[in-house]
Amino acid sequence: MADRMRLLVPAGAGALVPVASPPVRERRRGFNPARDIAGALSERSGVPVVEALRRPLETRRQVGLSPGERAANLRDAFVPGAPFSGVRGTLVLVDDVLTTGATAAAAATALGAAGAHRVDVVTFARAIPELPDGVDAS
Repeated sequence: MADRMRLLVPAGAGALVPVASPPVRERRRGFNPARDIAGALSERSGVPVVEALRRPLETRRQVGLSPGERAANLRDAFVPGAPFSGVRGTLVLVDDVLTTGATAAAAATALGAAGAHRVDVVTFARAIPELPDGVDAS
């Protein structure tokens, strides 16, 4: 995955920021897919990983939620983690899958509130959820 995603890292990227998982969910799974991808992407791109986000709230899983419910579910879910004030350049938010963009938007909002000037997002996959009545959630 990281081999292909390396091509998406913008020139001038200052740090890769994995999307944080809720602690209980990460302990249950034993890993954070975004952190694993960010680490492999760092090895291939030379851009360091900064754990600039934490997710202290145990939010509901996003599967099956409408776009509005997803956004509400993640409101205030992310808080700043490791400081990134010394990072020069764009912060690149790394996740495995982008569906409606609610996670990326909530995480980027938290980074912006903590002082990020620019946040780009890279994911391995783009999922388009099927909603009732043929509504396209993208």
